[in-house]
Amino acid sequence: MRNIRLYIYIAFMAVLLSCDKESLQQEGAGDFVSFYVSDKNFADEGTKAIMEDTQTLLALKPTLNVCDLAGINRQDQNPIKGLQVNFNDNYNLWRSNLTWANQEYEFYGYILSPGKVGNNTNGASVSLVNSYQGNLGHCVDLYQPTSYIDDGAAWSDYLLSYRVSVQGKNKPLVRMEMERITSGVELYISTPEGAQAVVESITFSNVSRCMRYTIAEHAISNPNLSGIRHKWVYQNINGASNTKVNYTKSANNSSSWFEVQEKAEENSRFESKFCMMRFITVPQDVTGTLTVVYRVNETNQSDKTKWTQYTASFDLSQTSVTRWELGRKARYYISLDTAVDLEGVIADWVDIDYMEGTFLPM
Repeated sequence: MRNIRLYIYIAFMAVLLSCDKESLQQEGAGDFVSFYVSDKNFADEGTKAIMEDTQTLLALKPTLNVCDLAGINRQDQNPIKGLQVNFNDNYNLWRSNLTWANQEYEFYGYILSPGKVGNNTNGASVSLVNSYQGNLGHCVDLYQPTSYIDDGAAWSDYLLSYRVSVQGKNKPLVRMEMERITSGVELYISTPEGAQAVVESITFSNVSRCMRYTIAEHAISNPNLSGIRHKWVYQNINGASNTKVNYTKSANNSSSWFEVQEKAEENSRFESKFCMMRFITVPQDVTGTLTVVYRVNETNQSDKTKWTQYTASFDLSQTSVTRWELGRKARYYISLDTAVDLEGVIADWVDIDYMEGTFLPM
């Protein structure tokens, strides 16, 4: 009988920052108030932000919502408050229609995808509230789907930048460093070389799918410090339905069972070809189970329906990853082999020798 080994890795989702193409972006910005996210990887320099794969963000071209705390606190006649700025394809930046004034600005911006539409849909909605020390902050209601959808665009995400102070007389190109408030979960499965297996279904049970986040303290970006984070207060959303759900990925019939790829010694266990399931959720204590129904070809049969069927179930609360944290990705790995053990390992992003994959929906 075959047994399976479960490894658990959790990794910081690192932001990718650089000054590449900055001169072109500056030219495109001109006199208009403009924003960008650069694309150099500062992960091994103790990056503060946790947004990954900036190139994917640029490809998706989401709307950037911007506030100017300095103007709001000064009670300017028309302060920048929830200004929607569209992405400019020609210069890879967000360029507004506002020109610079000779005054101080204190910007922050946020991106959400998708926006919530109606009471029974997934998505994120934002309201502006007074937060730490009276500054204007955010209350975010975030809902994930009630059932598993094998499409990254279906999962709700929200990113909030750090505050950045600039002088309008300098007409700067404003760099946004974004921080994600969701948690990522991924499952990778492989077999040893020479083995054959298929997966019929995978279920993560008892997953919290929605949460209200209220900003408690808005972090300020400081290039001389690492580990700066926004501080949030978590609450249940009154009136929300189906707050605890099971996420199941299953095949419709035997012809569409999920093939398990062989892992050679030189392969990383987290190569994309081994990824069986992934979703975004809200931060939460892990209280559910992971159940995998699979078949193994133990008698050299070509007909997969005659392969030996097994069901493996793990109490995820008993592993070393007891919580899916804000801004982190929990990576689970299952190896279908003859070993008999259950291991959990936690590794910081900067200690891992592979690059995190894309995890931002449209």
